[in-house]
Amino acid sequence: MTSLTTCVWLASAAIATEPPIFERPFNVRELNTTCRDKGPFLSCDGLTVYFHSDRAICNAVPDIWRSHRATLGSPFAPPERVLVNGADPAVSCDDLTMYLVRAAQGPLGQHLDIFRSTRESITAPWPEPVPVPELNTPYDELGPKLSHDGLSIFFVSDRPGTLGNLDIWVASRDTKQEPFKPAVNVTELNSPFTETNAALTHDGLAIYFASARPGGVGNADLYRATRTVPFGPFDPPKNLTELNTPLIDKAPTVSGDGLTLLFRSERVGGQGQSDLYEARDARSGAVGVGRGILADVLFVNGSHGGPERTVFAPANAPITIQLGLMPFGPRAINYALIGYFSHLPHAAFELPSNVGAVAFPAPFAVGGQQDGNSVTLCNNLRGSLAGPIGSGIFPAPPGPGEIARLPFGLPIGVEVTFQAIVRDDGSRSNTRVSTSNAVTVKTY
Repeated sequence: MTSLTTCVWLASAAIATEPPIFERPFNVRELNTTCRDKGPFLSCDGLTVYFHSDRAICNAVPDIWRSHRATLGSPFAPPERVLVNGADPAVSCDDLTMYLVRAAQGPLGQHLDIFRSTRESITAPWPEPVPVPELNTPYDELGPKLSHDGLSIFFVSDRPGTLGNLDIWVASRDTKQEPFKPAVNVTELNSPFTETNAALTHDGLAIYFASARPGGVGNADLYRATRTVPFGPFDPPKNLTELNTPLIDKAPTVSGDGLTLLFRSERVGGQGQSDLYEARDARSGAVGVGRGILADVLFVNGSHGGPERTVFAPANAPITIQLGLMPFGPRAINYALIGYFSHLPHAAFELPSNVGAVAFPAPFAVGGQQDGNSVTLCNNLRGSLAGPIGSGIFPAPPGPGEIARLPFGLPIGVEVTFQAIVRDDGSRSNTRVSTSNAVTVKTY
């Protein structure tokens, strides 16, 4: 009988990754035109990109465009325009809230402000955006990038208190229903020159941005900085020399697994005045070598959530999480299951310590308190994603294998998104890593 190592709520810090070494970036030609294509934003699953472009009329006011792809390794579909007049889009993980930039008139004259558009469903059109007053000043605010949990937003501004021409600022809030608190300058990332477009990874431990500081490769370069804990200070940023050119390279956006980077560049060889480029992690044998989404292999209470990817569960009722059959066949794999909390009824809640046994051998059960916005539920990835338990064997006959169980469920009003990271070590010469579909659980 095939056995699976399984686990119940393991309270720990969010997954950390090793500093990536990117492959040579390639031009995402299906997205680019002879005009200016800029400001990309990758969705949390890496399958949708929003960006701004003046392709309707070159050198005119840009619009917001969107494109989808089936897997991380496949090309994007032809882009569609979703909003007229806007730049620097950034979209929440549930694809219901978009932050963007528009020109506004103020006491100091025309400047750039951050706007927000909110829709009722992922199939609804984006309504007319409105300003976000707590983020804006009479000075320029641009390049908004929302954190995975929606509780922090990074942007750049030349407001008073800025060290250079434009600085990176961050504002936070306690819940997604509240306004953001006053923004603070992320001083350890800034210089007396220009910094733009800061994009935080989903675990909060790395950030990508562009800077025109001296010592770089070109006019504006891509940089990466890391930190040991979420919300702590960043270490000194490092130039991503493998991605930069003597011209402009900026506006990075990173996929949910931290392994795919999109950015815009004016390098030689592009199709237009500014093109979108993609770069992928190149480390052999490390998490991130894989190129894809494992569609519909993660199930919560027996469902992958259908088109809306949402499962509704009664409060305080058992929740079972399973992984389905792996497309690369029955072999040893490593996996991690992550939960991202997008709404909590209060700042923290106690996880049960008496979770009991589970159906598979060698149960691993740890209780504790989840007081952040991301928690590793089950982690048996080795190496850079070190975990407490060993690997499982998939597929688990006769069907999906249970990898986690919440015997007492979740409190009412909780909203949590589950996603698995799967690493196939069956062939050391061809290690594959993929992320599963994401399933959001809402309690009632």
